Amino acid sequence: MEIDLKQFSRACNPGKTLISGNPPDWQHYYVDCSLVRGGRDLATILGRTIIHLLPNEPTCQLLTGYSGCGKSVELLRLQANLERYGFHVVYLKSRKYLDMAKVASGEILLAIACRVIENLETVQISLSSEYLVKLFNQIETILNIKLEIYNLPQRIDKLYERLTAYLKNNPNSHRIYNNYITTETNSILQIINEEVLDIANERLKEIGKEGLVVIVDDLDSLDIQNMRKWLPIFIDPDERLRKLKCHVIYAIPLALIMSKNSELVKIRLGGGVSPEILSIVPVQLRSGESFVTGIELLRQIVLVRAFPLSNQDERLGLVNKVFDSLETLDRLCSISGGHVPTLLELLSLCLREKDPPFSRDFLERVIKGYRSKFIMQIDDDDWRFIQQFAQEKVVRRDDYLTLFQSMERKLVFKYFDDDGHWFAIHPLLLETSKLQSSNLTIIRKKENKMKDFFISYNRANRTWAEWIAWTLEEEGYSIIIDSWDFRAGKNLALEMQKATSGTKQTIAILSENYLNANYTHPEWAAAFSRDPQGKERTLIPIRVEECELVGLLANIRYVDLVGCTDEREARHLLIEELSGRGKPAQAPIFPGFNSIPKSERVTHAPVAFPAIATFSGENKIWTEQERVKLMRKLNALPASQFSELIFSLEPPIGVVPNPPIEQTDRTFALLNWARQPIGCGLTKVEQILNQILNSSG
Repeated sequence: MEIDLKQFSRACNPGKTLISGNPPDWQHYYVDCSLVRGGRDLATILGRTIIHLLPNEPTCQLLTGYSGCGKSVELLRLQANLERYGFHVVYLKSRKYLDMAKVASGEILLAIACRVIENLETVQISLSSEYLVKLFNQIETILNIKLEIYNLPQRIDKLYERLTAYLKNNPNSHRIYNNYITTETNSILQIINEEVLDIANERLKEIGKEGLVVIVDDLDSLDIQNMRKWLPIFIDPDERLRKLKCHVIYAIPLALIMSKNSELVKIRLGGGVSPEILSIVPVQLRSGESFVTGIELLRQIVLVRAFPLSNQDERLGLVNKVFDSLETLDRLCSISGGHVPTLLELLSLCLREKDPPFSRDFLERVIKGYRSKFIMQIDDDDWRFIQQFAQEKVVRRDDYLTLFQSMERKLVFKYFDDDGHWFAIHPLLLETSKLQSSNLTIIRKKENKMKDFFISYNRANRTWAEWIAWTLEEEGYSIIIDSWDFRAGKNLALEMQKATSGTKQTIAILSENYLNANYTHPEWAAAFSRDPQGKERTLIPIRVEECELVGLLANIRYVDLVGCTDEREARHLLIEELSGRGKPAQAPIFPGFNSIPKSERVTHAPVAFPAIATFSGENKIWTEQERVKLMRKLNALPASQFSELIFSLEPPIGVVPNPPIEQTDRTFALLNWARQPIGCGLTKVEQILNQILNSSG
């Protein structure tokens, strides 16, 4: 049997996903790897919950795994299986519709709604949503663009298509859009359920379908380095992504289940059910020995692309048509680490240079060239981590972020077996001179074993202290707090001495009880004495109750959580203040226009502007049109008048960012605060604004 080189080359494309709905691909190219995944067929497991256990109730299931391990293939297999049982499946490839660097919950929900509306047209179901048409009208107004609205409900998908195309080329507009959609997330969820999903399920059952399933793929492609930005999507206390009134499956980042937030993800997004994990094919055991079963599966993944119409035994008999020996094929499988995209990329490189069969010498030359390019991405810090891991076989807690990044870049692979998970260095790197045992000398970095924060507090504020400690540890910081770390039998004075001297920074939880206590002052004073000028920020005061600061404490800027009743707002403020520089994400406005007098640029305490009386307005229900009109008025204000407005409304320090942050961002922050239960209300904002405009003539 001869090889069809054109077809073989197309099948070896590492960027090609096997499409389960395409019979030739599905029947001939798929290799079942469940044997090395504990015998678990994840497509069948995910489908069982929907088909057999809870067919008439909304469900939310999670799938994760290594990039390139075959998640999309399994999700498409799941789609085919669900459709065989009568379900209508909508498959959403996130990267096609969303900017993965700036995605938010509201954007995901809107993408789902528009994709469902678009897809149902294929079964002659047309859905209308008056709210979504109005939403797009508001987006047009806010962004000052035209999406060519036809006022036809079935064209919502076209409006969304035009919007996403526009946003991809206009990052500044995307930020404004993101801010607006964030404020509308709860409304979007409610309307999607009432005007789209409920009706869709009813109409589908009328034509004999069992119900609606939405598969959201590619959310696992979010950048690990931006994890703090997209993490709230998956641990949303309001659990909005799992409140859709249909069956939904999300493909989520593997880093989520390897972080301290894994339990929150399981509870808030998975509803108490852990994500299913799809592993790559292991080529070795924990002991380092070759894993024959894994190698045999990888052989089939290669040979099936050359001989898709042959069975497994026949393919092995034809191996000499592709390689000079079975050992050469095994060499290719082993060096890939079980990562199929790497396996196919090496095979494609071989095909680019010559026709098969490929000799061992030729394969080694291709591997050598591939390795030389692969290691160009590795810097000294990466080598230090890899060498340390190669020698010690463990990952230190402080190196977990480096581990995640190394996994994302294919420097380290994560495998699973009956005893759990384990890590191994990419075989390509193990053959480099830097990792050969005779040359393995770790260039050790001077390590700073100090923990990040010591929490100093009075017992009356223990709940605040523990909430702050918990929040910071979720963000990856290391903490010492006496209620968790000073256990029975320890010397309290010595432990306090170690805490104050053995941490980088001390957080002082300020309240009247703290300031009046005898033993709290030495704790903050020790941090202050190490850095009296505040260059290293060794002392971080956090005010949780009204209290008068005198002496040295009065001159140190504090994080103010007084009156903050919204946990998400408090978390955001805390993390932002502790995360280092407050550099904005976008370039500042040019100061030559509408510049603000220097004396108005920094506010150390909330002060009411004396020229304007402050008063509470009457409660009213604000329409979307009224809110947008108010937003546009605020955006058009000169900077000095905007400052007057802020002084009069007295939002908590830090809620509205100071210049030179763009005024659109400041407006969003102000209105978002005003709409909260602790805010002043939009009516009051409008009244003060009118006072300012009238006084200016």
